[in-house]
Amino acid sequence: DVTVPFTNGYAPIRGSANGTNYTYVLDGGKYMIDNLNAGGSATTLYVGAPSLLYVTGDIQLSTIVFAPGARLHLYMAAPSIAIAPVVLGATPPQFTIWGLPTCTSLTLNGGTKLVGVIYAPETNLKAAGGASIYGAIMCGSFTCSGTFDFHFDLATANATVINLLTLLSWDEL
Repeated sequence: DVTVPFTNGYAPIRGSANGTNYTYVLDGGKYMIDNLNAGGSATTLYVGAPSLLYVTGDIQLSTIVFAPGARLHLYMAAPSIAIAPVVLGATPPQFTIWGLPTCTSLTLNGGTKLVGVIYAPETNLKAAGGASIYGAIMCGSFTCSGTFDFHFDLATANATVINLLTLLSWDEL
């Protein structure tokens, strides 16, 4: 099971980077928030330095932007999460989504362009039309509807969480 490595942290705050305003800016360290949204679909997140973010509730992100060399470990605790982020400026090893045991359903909505690793062994992962993932996935089960693109990135092959994985079965419909 995934466990969050901390139980308190700073709340992410609004800010700007390189002349662009963001809903949340992470400048390194540990962050914790109940809901990661700004009440709309235009919630943006900038990761400027290696950061850990623990979200206990809803996540609603449209864009996640990474500075060169920045990393994000995102810990999700809500039972059911639907996201459609577009991840910019990252390579798969820079972004890891950790699904805690309480997170049993994760939906990647249409238009999702996720660059990273999803490690959520208790989670049923669903991908809707037009979603794409570049990286690696470890989840309890996976289903997709419509067009879905998956590119396993060899840079994630040495990731500690992915080393022990084997594809047990698949059904192509």
